[in-house]
Amino acid sequence: MRAKLLCLSLLGGLLLLGNRSAAQEKDSVRELLDKAIKAHGGATNLRKWNAVSFKGTGKLYQKDKVTGYQTIEVRQEGTELYFSSLKAGEFGGKHLQSVVLIGSQGYIKQDDQDSRLLDKNELKFVEEDRYIDSVTKLVSLTNDQFILLGLAETEVDEQPAPGMQVKKKGQPDVFLYFDKAKSLLIKSMVTRKWEGKASKWEMFYSEFKDVGRTKLAHKITIHKNGDLFSEWTLDSVRVDEVFVRRDAFQKP
Repeated sequence: MRAKLLCLSLLGGLLLLGNRSAAQEKDSVRELLDKAIKAHGGATNLRKWNAVSFKGTGKLYQKDKVTGYQTIEVRQEGTELYFSSLKAGEFGGKHLQSVVLIGSQGYIKQDDQDSRLLDKNELKFVEEDRYIDSVTKLVSLTNDQFILLGLAETEVDEQPAPGMQVKKKGQPDVFLYFDKAKSLLIKSMVTRKWEGKASKWEMFYSEFKDVGRTKLAHKITIHKNGDLFSEWTLDSVRVDEVFVRRDAFQKP
């Protein structure tokens, strides 16, 4: 079931820079963040990404071979309102699963079964996913509740990529990497429990397009423990400050 939850979410220890003072590192990380926010459209435009809806298609992989196709529809407002629907097939077929998060309560409907409340672990997984999503939107990281640490520069798709580690009490650490030349976010990484074991999830972002005066990746490639897990392409995206239709988030 968690495999489906992950697909609906559209989602390692590295050497920290240690040869500079804490103040110098903080300034360097903040400069990296400021450049990234500007590259993605600026803080004013990014803050408008509060109410977002999109549709996409995905390929699932096992041992580098395609094992299936799925379509997804997502609506989200802030971190406490979330809806997603997953269907089988490249063009949308049998309903597989719907998940709704309304504040502190979450619901799920699988196949033709009746909807039910998410259990404790399922709810934590979805809430963590909402947190990771908010981190990758970048603009919230200017808040003092986050601790940002510089990472040694690495390569992503053979391109130099400086990075940062994002820490917040009660949340998993998130690692972000940026295209050195363009300052766009091109990779995120997080370690989360998967079937009782810690697993490393890497998300690679590409095919950036202009949406609502911001730069948005329209292709997301997900790796689990170094293996290709899924690829997702966004077919349509809409951005608002709030959803006019409040029934966009109802128990399935």
